[in-house]
Amino acid sequence: MATLYINGLLAKHTHLILIHFPLNFFIGPLFYLYIRTYLSNHYKITPVLRMTSIFAAVAAASLIPFYTSDPQFKVEFVYSPKFFYEFNFLQLINFIYNSIFLFMGLISLKKFKLHLIQKLSSIDSLKLNWLRLFSITFILIGSIIFIGYISGLKFNYPYFLPLFLTIQTYAISYYSLKKTPVFDYAQTPIKYENLNLPETVLEELKKSILKIMEKEKCYLNPDFKLLDLAGKMGVKEYILSYVLNHCFKKNFFEFINNYRIEEAKKRLRNSKNEYSKILTIAMEVGYNSKSSFNTAFKKMTGKTPSEYRVGTHEKV
Repeated sequence: MATLYINGLLAKHTHLILIHFPLNFFIGPLFYLYIRTYLSNHYKITPVLRMTSIFAAVAAASLIPFYTSDPQFKVEFVYSPKFFYEFNFLQLINFIYNSIFLFMGLISLKKFKLHLIQKLSSIDSLKLNWLRLFSITFILIGSIIFIGYISGLKFNYPYFLPLFLTIQTYAISYYSLKKTPVFDYAQTPIKYENLNLPETVLEELKKSILKIMEKEKCYLNPDFKLLDLAGKMGVKEYILSYVLNHCFKKNFFEFINNYRIEEAKKRLRNSKNEYSKILTIAMEVGYNSKSSFNTAFKKMTGKTPSEYRVGTHEKV
């Protein structure tokens, strides 16, 4: 419809006016469904998602009088001021509806990240930020339209919306093909609420963890996982996770990265590494990127790796 509006061809193709609108109700739900299936290959479509077709049908039914009206009336109505307010009100409802599903997608991403840091020592390679960015962008656009509607501002929707949706669709398609699904990390939650290990057992497991970490330095492996450490100890993942949380007050991600940062500090203090690049040291201690290393290092020390190195050398 936007192309017809822009080029003044509505009078010749009145049957296409607003024909797309009911389909807009699938945007949010389908993107939410994509997020869930991207994160888990065991996700089942819920009744809420099945209801989206009902909303689309209701939207289509509400427009039947318009669809069946006289062609001349359609053209005059589209170019009238009344159309701006009535159509944009429908667009507002549509954006609120889709934004609900996008917020649900953001919540799913947050929960999944919390799940990952219980099992992985590095999540850089998974690159989930692009999904979060698309969701937030869509919500922001909806917010702009909402503010514009209630304040009476006139955005040029026929140009703006199709352009935005087209760019977003192509971008999502591009990233979907480029990125690898992360459902290999099954979202089986680690539950140990009813686990009550004796203090003697906890102490033995704690010593075993420390011994393995000091002797094997397995934290230097960027792909080191909770499952790997559990295998070395001969215990279940949920037991190991319980020990880490109970004895060290850390999840697996925090525990391993604490070792990595301590190792990095040693290497930064070592005069032999005075001319080594920060990225080189980051890679050596188990990080896949300089940015994630800098973030983790500053979070734990209050300084960037470069600042820490300079400060250490000045003291010497």
